[in-house]
Amino acid sequence: MPTATQEALADEKEKSILEEHKQRFSAMKLAPDDIEPCDANGEKLVAGTRVQLFGLQARPDLNNTYGRIVTYNTERGRFGVQREEMLEGNGQITFGWVDMEVEAPMAVKPEKLRIAPRLPAAIGTAAGSRRAHAQDAKYVLDWLDSGGHIEARHPVNHDTVLTLACAVGASTLVSALVERGADVEARAKNETTPLMYAAFGGHAEIVRTLLSGGARVDAVNGDGRTALSDATRANHVEVAAMLREAAAAGSGEPR
Repeated sequence: MPTATQEALADEKEKSILEEHKQRFSAMKLAPDDIEPCDANGEKLVAGTRVQLFGLQARPDLNNTYGRIVTYNTERGRFGVQREEMLEGNGQITFGWVDMEVEAPMAVKPEKLRIAPRLPAAIGTAAGSRRAHAQDAKYVLDWLDSGGHIEARHPVNHDTVLTLACAVGASTLVSALVERGADVEARAKNETTPLMYAAFGGHAEIVRTLLSGGARVDAVNGDGRTALSDATRANHVEVAAMLREAAAAGSGEPR
């Protein structure tokens, strides 16, 4: 479980990031004073709000991606969303904006947006603990009980507490999260699902839990891989057999 010092440092870093965003957009007027534009859930959106895009038909490749609200067109009823991108280099992952001079903000309908709940750094650390101690699981569940959002996303890799727990084999935490209604199809970096994380890690108990919770065997990530192909590639024989059986009982071979 993160120490008080680690939590304080993580909180200060997040406050700094939020303050930077607030200052960046403070001069922008999003809409007339008598208009309060909202997202699909009816939550008020202001300039700088981080949002998730979903249900896009013209650009399905951008579904489950993120951006920031920068403008609002009152005549068309569209938000201007500046897309976020993930950058990798020298073994490090950073998170940044697509330059407005390179790519103009996207015009998106309010019903295609929802505010992206933020996963606190300390909670992400606990959920993704390699040791996966029971105290880490309790720390995450206590956070949820105190009002934390079960689908909150890591600001860099877009992981939820479920995808993080699946990746490290925290079976007890995964079971508790699935019971609480966590989205077993939540897509993280490169469209990776919790089942893919668990299959690649060879976590048979977690794979069984996810399948019981309705996880799709035929889901495909950004590289065209499935949970079965990941398990096979990592030589996890038991998990691969489990996935083949699930696929045969469902819609045939994974695609």
